[in-house]
Amino acid sequence: PLLPAVDGWFLPDVGEPRALAAPELAGTVTALGGEVVGCYPDVLSALEAAAPNCDLVLVFGSFSTVAGAMRVLDANRRLR
Repeated sequence: PLLPAVDGWFLPDVGEPRALAAPELAGTVTALGGEVVGCYPDVLSALEAAAPNCDLVLVFGSFSTVAGAMRVLDANRRLR
């Protein structure tokens, strides 16, 4: 359901044993018709790549993925 709403996928490795590695997830996204912008070693790298290129960044997945994004966004907010 999200594929038509997403222009590009910035896929991080999340370092969880049950999570797919970013390149493996990229294969699935591509097979379903999504456009993968890149694979990144962690959530921070994916957010840094997405932020300057996107009007809106949607983060979803496991609790660890979202928690990692929230830590990055909270730290950036404190720096302003």
